[in-house]
Amino acid sequence: DGGLDRSYTDLQVFFDPILDAIPCAPADCFVFDPRALYSQFFGKFVLAALVRDDTNLRSYIVFAITQTSDPLGDWWQYYTYDISSTADAWTDYSGMSADPWGLYFTGNNFFWTGGFKYAIEISIRPDVFSGTWNGGWDFWDLRWAEPGNPQVFDLQPAVPTHGSPGDAATFFVNTFNFSGSKASIWKLTGDRGNGPSLVTSSANVAAYADPGVARQPAPGADDIEMFYAGAQNVAYSQRNVYLALNDAGTGQSGFYVSKINVDSFVEERNVTYYTGNTYYYYPNVILFGTNSFNPLVGVALSWSSDTVYPSGALKVYENFTADISGDFWGVGNGAATYNVYFGGRNRWGDYLGIARDHTCDTAWAVTEFSPSTNVWRTQISEVLGDAPQTGVCNLIFDDGFERGSTLNW
Repeated sequence: DGGLDRSYTDLQVFFDPILDAIPCAPADCFVFDPRALYSQFFGKFVLAALVRDDTNLRSYIVFAITQTSDPLGDWWQYYTYDISSTADAWTDYSGMSADPWGLYFTGNNFFWTGGFKYAIEISIRPDVFSGTWNGGWDFWDLRWAEPGNPQVFDLQPAVPTHGSPGDAATFFVNTFNFSGSKASIWKLTGDRGNGPSLVTSSANVAAYADPGVARQPAPGADDIEMFYAGAQNVAYSQRNVYLALNDAGTGQSGFYVSKINVDSFVEERNVTYYTGNTYYYYPNVILFGTNSFNPLVGVALSWSSDTVYPSGALKVYENFTADISGDFWGVGNGAATYNVYFGGRNRWGDYLGIARDHTCDTAWAVTEFSPSTNVWRTQISEVLGDAPQTGVCNLIFDDGFERGSTLNW
């Protein structure tokens, strides 16, 4: 109804009970990169964040689970970490997912002295959703089942959108960062807190490549770094995983969406979207709608060109298995150039996302745009599914409150 149910709460304040228990003093601990999800299997919300203690060289994942389906009520709080490297590395680029058999976190570990160490996957028993901590399992130094066994970077949990696998399996997916024609499919089975099995197999997919940089309107506009070609996130339904990633083109870039069977490791469908000299980057994918075998495939991303300032966009494939049709919407239209350097990089945010709303048969997307010179803001948009419950959920906000003193709801 547009009412503000809970005021702004700092992450440090919210997680103070578990930070005290670690212990991790406020002066030492930096809490960052939060993620949230709703588990339809348990009817509860999960909020997680990364913690970096530069003083004592410690790194943690803190997370909270609602005790009921009401996020305004009480939360249980926990923490976990990579038990193999509690002193020489810290965790970044986290992923999170949940299914009936547990709660899962992925991340990249970097040495405190600089440089990438390895990717991790942490699995926690489902008891945690009832307020009981019965342990978990930690996998580290994950590697491809390819010649040379290259290290994994940015392992992504496959978020189950329409039910869960009958074989009690949890899937994770990885792609190469810069170029390749493979996707690594990881399958986790067994007791999630007592010696589960994590195995990987490679799937042949259409070739993809790092697009490098994106253009924006001149004069005085520098190219925007698109970071890498790796998958930003992964979704799961009916023995298939869906992923989206940046892809290079001739004088442009596109976004590539793939559907891969987790049993045959065959790519059943791929679509690469290009339009002239336009640059599309940081695509995130989700599945929604009522048909689990042929779901709606939604993609949230950024885009720009010589005539379009950095903006947000949404693409919905209504029949992904048969065609590449579907509306393309510009959301959060940019109005100015973005030249903001960090470490020598004019880096546009990769903090985009899209999620299914199980109550309303809609998808919520988070994209970014540049409303004025060297400023970014966030656009939140709702996409209706094929049977939307519009009386249950409302499209409520388009905000820029991080940059101002007024809440715009």
